[in-house]
Amino acid sequence: MRSKLPLVILVFLAVASIFFCLFTPTFAQGNVLQLENPTGRKLDAKERVLLKAEELRAKQEENREKIAERRQEVKEEIATKRAEIHQKVIDQIKTTFGRILTRYEAALSRFDKLIARIESRIGKLKEKGVDTSAGEVALTNAKVQLTEAVNAVALAEVQVEAIDPASPTKDAVHQAVAAVRSAKKEIIDVHQALAKTVKELKAAIQLRTATESAKGGTESAQSQ
Repeated sequence: MRSKLPLVILVFLAVASIFFCLFTPTFAQGNVLQLENPTGRKLDAKERVLLKAEELRAKQEENREKIAERRQEVKEEIATKRAEIHQKVIDQIKTTFGRILTRYEAALSRFDKLIARIESRIGKLKEKGVDTSAGEVALTNAKVQLTEAVNAVALAEVQVEAIDPASPTKDAVHQAVAAVRSAKKEIIDVHQALAKTVKELKAAIQLRTATESAKGGTESAQSQ
């Protein structure tokens, strides 16, 4: 009797396992249907269609939200890229203007040194009796032109620095271009004024030389 008891238990356990395996899927499926259909009754064809349509609408709404989010992300990416390109263009423009103004400043420095040499030359010529009045007038004009050129270059630097992405770039660039062109014109005027000064001094030297030659010839003729 004792030897048969374990066998009965094993058979019972085996039958219980088979029963559990067979009925568990059905029970799970019933739970799913119960979640989708809270009333517990079987849905007819119309109700199933409505339920499916509701699921589709929910899916479409989810897709629309995802598309809207992606569209916004793309807009932000494009705006960022445009801002980066805009900044690069402005940096390039300012760099180009900066190089031009650096050359202008170097020219102004050369003009200043040239004026100092001309002044020294005028002093020596006057000691020799050369009439340098015309050259001095031309040099005074060159100094005035140099002052105006210095101011024009300084203004151009301010206008170039004012170019900024946060402000209307087109107007700022036009103002900078006009200021740089004005500075260039002033520098040309200084160059021309200095060239005229040198020309006047050369003419004075030639006149002095010719006068001395003529005087020397007259004295030689008189002595004979």
